Amino acid sequence: MSTRAVIFDLYGTLVKQPSMDVRRSLLAEMAAAMDIPVDAFVGVWMEGFWERQVGVYGTEERHLEYIAGRVGVAPDPQRVARAAEVALTFDRESLEATRSDAVDTLRALKDAGLRLALLSNCGVGIPKVWAESSMAPFVDVPVFSSTAALKKPDPRIYQLALRDLGAAPQDTLYVADGMDDELTGARNVGIAPILLRSPDEDAYDERRAEGMAWTGTTIEYLREVLHHVSC
Repeated sequence: MSTRAVIFDLYGTLVKQPSMDVRRSLLAEMAAAMDIPVDAFVGVWMEGFWERQVGVYGTEERHLEYIAGRVGVAPDPQRVARAAEVALTFDRESLEATRSDAVDTLRALKDAGLRLALLSNCGVGIPKVWAESSMAPFVDVPVFSSTAALKKPDPRIYQLALRDLGAAPQDTLYVADGMDDELTGARNVGIAPILLRSPDEDAYDERRAEGMAWTGTTIEYLREVLHHVSC
């Protein structure tokens, strides 16, 4: 079978995974903007991790209002807007932290005639700023968990990407860093998974356990995907 399409994960794959220190700094800045003690803010934020990724709250502002209510603070619209802008700025900047060969790899695959998709477990901010990114012009089908109301490794989100790509699973590759059992999820729907295990970052993350134990096809740089495309 020839390769017709490639689906990429976002965080840890096309863009570098923000460190825990960077994420803590973000949450501290948002808590300050909301005038909520940081520990209380982070506690409720982390409780809503799954819900945020499947778009339960609808908007960042509604999620922040929910957090304020949970900690017993009346949500101030100006503070909510300020904290939401902090989050959106972070999302925008994270899309600029592309791997050095990400855009060139996407361009080369497009030039080879392949259809490309993005499949990301993310909050509501990334879909809002995705079109501004340097990667967007090369991606035919961006699929975000927060707008699809599904997240990896649910087989339905892979099938959604395949449907919109117009590709069969056996003609498709999935490239990711192994977060949230996403490689197994791809394989379970018949897509050939490829692990990106980059040598230039600390690969440890409890949610990336699948990637740490992966024995299937593995690459160190995104450009190596081109070697796995069959004609």
